[in-house]
Amino acid sequence: MTELTYENRIQRLQKILTPAELGDAIIFYNAVNASRITYNEEPTAKNKQDWEAARDGLDKTLATLEETHFPTEPMFDNIMAAVKHLQAEGYKVKKSKVYNDKKKGLLFAQPDGRIRESDLLAYIARAGLTRLTDADGNLDGLHAEKSQKEIEKLTAQVAKLQFDLDKDRAKYMLRADFSAEMAARAVVLEANFKNFLRTHLLDVIQITNGKPSKTQAALDFMLARLDEFLNEYANTETFQIRSI
Repeated sequence: MTELTYENRIQRLQKILTPAELGDAIIFYNAVNASRITYNEEPTAKNKQDWEAARDGLDKTLATLEETHFPTEPMFDNIMAAVKHLQAEGYKVKKSKVYNDKKKGLLFAQPDGRIRESDLLAYIARAGLTRLTDADGNLDGLHAEKSQKEIEKLTAQVAKLQFDLDKDRAKYMLRADFSAEMAARAVVLEANFKNFLRTHLLDVIQITNGKPSKTQAALDFMLARLDEFLNEYANTETFQIRSI
């Protein structure tokens, strides 16, 4: 399998996320490009460290987004595949019922028609599906064992969801995480401003037109852009923290 580039990975996320949701990824992506240019022009240890820090920030940000929006749990290619799985597991269900239940919102499918295993398990509970039993109303041995395993799996999934919810509701973060985040932002700030100076130096020269009397206008131009970078640096609404 061909490994996706940063650009490919961001383009894939852009299809399902808003620019605001991709904010940190775009900032780190721009920082990677800017710091790479800086390192190529001046291959110092400091510039290499800045480039690596920007890449590390981008890697972590993309990994978090991809883990959330492109899960790797088992998937069924379509409803028919899900129906066959249910029947093989001993559930008395027909294709027509599953299609109707999907229209009612009881079964959730991905935009491409695939169905996650967790969504199928949730559907079993919502639709109240039952398995075939013997004359005494008991599941056969194999299906009974599978049923117990599914219950244990659902219990574990619920516990994980509750844990993630508790983390999302947290109002505090570790001091080490905060320090690491601010350090990464400092790298982004420096890389962005250096890149701005390189790409807009001609604009600054044109503003002054070689006249000392116009230096204030050139300074205002640069300080305005610096204010934008500082606003991004000081934004405290979103932080990248390590998973625990």
